[in-house]
Amino acid sequence: TNAAHFHVSANGLVFAVAARSGTVDVKAAGSTVLVRAGELSTVGRMGPPTPPRAIPTEVLLRVAAASTLAPQACLDTTGRTDPSARAVVNGAEVQVGEDGRFPIQVSGPQRDGVTVRIVAADGRELVRTLPCGAEPSARIRDLRMRWSGREP
Repeated sequence: TNAAHFHVSANGLVFAVAARSGTVDVKAAGSTVLVRAGELSTVGRMGPPTPPRAIPTEVLLRVAAASTLAPQACLDTTGRTDPSARAVVNGAEVQVGEDGRFPIQVSGPQRDGVTVRIVAADGRELVRTLPCGAEPSARIRDLRMRWSGREP
């Protein structure tokens, strides 16, 4: 590192390093990449680091329409975010796939709905509460938070 302020995150499939300032060397599987301020690199299982890319300026959560629910189910659908992010559904971390998709499956009554928390590779968070029993015909909903570039 070179006078760096950086964030490290792992979601089960990838390990991400995001630099807010300075530079960070990310080393894995015999390869090294230099991550500069405003960039991130990810490392998959046993693989080399990806080439650095810009840190997404938005923390993104998309929720697909709910599937047909079983009698005791609250919500059964999928969410989508950046593949380097972590997803937490009602306090339990769920695996984010290489395409950014993750399951949102909650059974039983949930008085306050289902809480989904997305943690971006650089530590920014987005929290959203989804109602139980969403209609299967509901349109995809999209919520974004724009990062101003200032420290959190």
